[in-house]
Amino acid sequence: MPCAARARNLRIFTKGVTEAVEKVGAIDDAIFAYSDLKEDFVYRRIPRERRSYYIECGIKAGREAAAKYRGADLSGILRSDGVTVRYFPGDVASGLHSQIYYDNKTKQIDIFLKTAERISSAMQGTPYPVTAEEASALFLAHEFYHFLEYSQGRYTDELCEPVRSKFLGIWNQTLKVRRTSEIAAFIFAKDFCRSAIHPKILDFALVASEKSQGFGWVLERIDRLRAEYYAECPAARGPQNKEE
Repeated sequence: MPCAARARNLRIFTKGVTEAVEKVGAIDDAIFAYSDLKEDFVYRRIPRERRSYYIECGIKAGREAAAKYRGADLSGILRSDGVTVRYFPGDVASGLHSQIYYDNKTKQIDIFLKTAERISSAMQGTPYPVTAEEASALFLAHEFYHFLEYSQGRYTDELCEPVRSKFLGIWNQTLKVRRTSEIAAFIFAKDFCRSAIHPKILDFALVASEKSQGFGWVLERIDRLRAEYYAECPAARGPQNKEE
């Protein structure tokens, strides 16, 4: 996108943003975790009353790991295990932040700096400015959590109870909820980096900026997500679910 167009989009994005964005710091992390859970292959097999359990299980795993590694040198830990961290400055597909490869042949984390720069630009003028370096640190922390899973051979879905269902209504089966890993990785990154807002808000802001939308677009998307979360997860505590 030409620089002039990016500057115009940024002006549109930041217009009147300060008052609106101040609300996002208080939004429950579970709402953003729900957006990951609903992408799980077995989501529709999770009883509605149990969906909050998997959200809470993922959040708990990420939070406990962040507390354990608080203040640690993540890059140093990765180096000691033979993991190479590569920083790519070139253009990548929109929204691609980072990725990890970890097996007997390859131990590597890729961080895409262009996405970090775009997120930083999208958050300019808000009460939650993020530098490209801070965005990159969030990306690295996210992948570090997955490194912990791979290197220790202990995955987040193993910390949560499996979903029990019947195949063709006859055979009992147990299914792992693998998206709990993403829920945990986002929370690990948020807590380890001491971010005031959930990292997914940065993604929403980036999309809004690229669409030449103001921050109201982000808040509307979050409001829709919140309403869906309370409707789909009846065990969640929220205004729509409180007993009269």
